[in-house]
Amino acid sequence: MKINPLRFSETQILNILYKIPSATAIYGDQDFTIDAANDAMLNIWGRNQDVIGMPLAEAIPEIVDQPFLALLKNVWQTGKVYEGTNTPASLVINGVRTVRFVDFTFRPLLNDDGQVYCIMNTAVDVTERYQKLLSNAKTEEILRFSIAAANVGLWHLDVETKRLTVSERWKELFEFSPQDDVTLESAFAQLPEDYQQRIRSEVDKALATSGNYDVEHPITNAVGERIRWVRAIGRVSSVGPEGHTHMSGVIIDITDQKMQDVRKNDFISMVSHELKTPLTSLSGYAEILLSKMSEYNDGFTAGALAKMNHQIKKMSNLINGFLTLSRLEAGNKLYVEKTVFNIDKLIREVIDDQKLISANLLIHLDDCDEIEVYADRMKIGAVLENLLSNANKYSPMDKNIVLTCAVKEKRVRISVADNGIGVSKKDIGKLFQRYYRVDGDRSNSSSGFGLGLYLSSEIIAAHDGAIWVTSDEGKGSTFYFELPLGAPLSAGLHS
Repeated sequence: MKINPLRFSETQILNILYKIPSATAIYGDQDFTIDAANDAMLNIWGRNQDVIGMPLAEAIPEIVDQPFLALLKNVWQTGKVYEGTNTPASLVINGVRTVRFVDFTFRPLLNDDGQVYCIMNTAVDVTERYQKLLSNAKTEEILRFSIAAANVGLWHLDVETKRLTVSERWKELFEFSPQDDVTLESAFAQLPEDYQQRIRSEVDKALATSGNYDVEHPITNAVGERIRWVRAIGRVSSVGPEGHTHMSGVIIDITDQKMQDVRKNDFISMVSHELKTPLTSLSGYAEILLSKMSEYNDGFTAGALAKMNHQIKKMSNLINGFLTLSRLEAGNKLYVEKTVFNIDKLIREVIDDQKLISANLLIHLDDCDEIEVYADRMKIGAVLENLLSNANKYSPMDKNIVLTCAVKEKRVRISVADNGIGVSKKDIGKLFQRYYRVDGDRSNSSSGFGLGLYLSSEIIAAHDGAIWVTSDEGKGSTFYFELPLGAPLSAGLHS
């Protein structure tokens, strides 16, 4: 078996690659893993260096339904060069679906046995050349064909007149006939009732901020079944001699992706419910044993039972987290049951629980007077547990964690600071994303699914609070969250 020769000359090839002015990338295996890509190619893709080492289909998932992967596969199998000119590429750049035109080459590199070991991709963005020709009717026809090939629908809304103009593909996705005249109200009628107000609110928000519009929603057919999911992307602009405000954009079919998410969430929910029953029994037995141990002078067994009970509680919280996640991904709001309670007392309870599982955990509680909040006590406790658990997990053996709580402008601010490994600048903005875990040897060796901070942020958001982090890589991190103080005057009017 011949070793891939690219690995023997990686430095030399990279030096050459980054000096080439034209957009260039190298795919090193039959999954078309991006071994290298210079800045010019990354600019065409609308990506950054994070995609290096990823299969092309994962790095740029929107090309899966376009011809490029099939062309690459054919080049790998035949060893023949492929050249494309004036080829449309539909890309998602900064969250907006964009059609770019490129001239490109897929050039196979062969080893001594004549086998392909990598493919060099060069490209030139010729979109500007096309834009200069848009006044030509033939070019407009080519552009329409290119957009159709990208499988997206187009829409345009004159906000003042409420006149909606859509493409044939848009009509197909919304289940209108090609000859139908589409109005804004007839379009809304194709949305489930529980989504109509949500979409109107997102449109109003985009108009109020003159910003972008990006919404996923289902479309119903004539018998009211939810059969298709779409993603609508657009932006607000003021154009034309009449000075009207306009919105325009594209719509993409994401049904397959959504159905996969539904199946995944159903599976998570089913497994989580099945696990809760035996876990509840274990918890009950542990509580009985702990109560009986009070009659005996056996400190070791009592301590072991207390730790076992804590681990059962930890697993139960993890299962509840998965159940919460499946509800959120199904489009349901996070349910919170608010009461008035002293958060300083809750903090001390969580600290005591954490000390049960880590004898060398040093927590200094600073500046924490009696402070009343109006919140869901159990869910805020889960946030505190997550932050303290993370601080414990990513700190050195001589763990020293400082926790503070103080009133700041009619809100209570709580912070958890550690002297652990810290968080890099590239990771810090992604910490509260679902399933996100920080790269690195220390973090990868720690257990977890990347859900704790995501669920914590959702809990705090449901309380009209805020959560954030500051960090100095290698020196430690401080996580903060804020909650409103006390109960609102109207709290007693709602059941």
